[in-house]
Amino acid sequence: MVFCLAIVEAGVRLLADDGMQYDLEMWKYARAMKRVSTIADAGHDHVPGTSARLMGVDVRINSTGQRNPEILRPKPDDVYRIVMLGDSLTFGWGVEEEQTSSRRLERKLNSVRSNGKRVSIVNAGVGNYNTKMQAAWLVAEGDRYEPDMIVLNYFINDAEPTPVRRGGALRESSAAFVYFWSRADALQRKFFGKADWRQYYRDLYQSDALGWHDTQRAFGRLVEYARKRHIPLLVVNYPELRALSPYPFGDINDQIEALAGRHRLPYLDLLPTVTDQTPETLWVSLEDAHPNARAFALFSEAIADWVAGHISH
Repeated sequence: MVFCLAIVEAGVRLLADDGMQYDLEMWKYARAMKRVSTIADAGHDHVPGTSARLMGVDVRINSTGQRNPEILRPKPDDVYRIVMLGDSLTFGWGVEEEQTSSRRLERKLNSVRSNGKRVSIVNAGVGNYNTKMQAAWLVAEGDRYEPDMIVLNYFINDAEPTPVRRGGALRESSAAFVYFWSRADALQRKFFGKADWRQYYRDLYQSDALGWHDTQRAFGRLVEYARKRHIPLLVVNYPELRALSPYPFGDINDQIEALAGRHRLPYLDLLPTVTDQTPETLWVSLEDAHPNARAFALFSEAIADWVAGHISH
């Protein structure tokens, strides 16, 4: 039995793992770059100074735990610093670091800046973060980065409950386990009544969904943090790219916009920037609907124009 399992494991690693299998790459990301966070409610964070090749691109984590160039601390007087909160979209899953929304936005704002300062953006995105975790990280660590602006990059799954790392020798060390588990899950969704991605997202926003209640409270924590320090807080909502026209989650976008409105936060919906696009042309791969470099180019243009209007002069 042990010999057979070893053959299966070797087969998956040598034949199935081409470096572009979403579930395997996320597993590698968790093993190589994540750790249990010491921050209450943050769940996990990045291991500083780590690197790996994931989804065909090289990923490097700096000495303070971000996919970002090293961050000067204390902040120089001639720097206007923006902290980008978010999940794997903000992190830039599947794209080179220079193609992420943070780096594109930084370049764009520096090309048009008018307040005499150099814009520096901290990419605080972490894969599998939700809004509650982002707020916990900001409250605990935000002052170290001396932000002049905070941008909350929101995605529809940010109302998920905080993930708990499930241990076990197979789950932690076996590529074959991850590979076949993910395919069994896909079969359950297709043939055996398990909620598909559309229903899964809708369930997150039911009135009794704990994750959605946590998200609303997290908005309050973010607002309290920003207003006590007189820092602008902006909300950017990214679309789910698997279906764009008609978009199946317009009502959920309305809920997010209403939540931002209750807190009097500037809100930008990025759906109009891609509504006329063919969805697959915006994906990292045909199995992974994370935004690719082309999608980020479209998003960052809209974000840059909007953010520039909120930068203090």
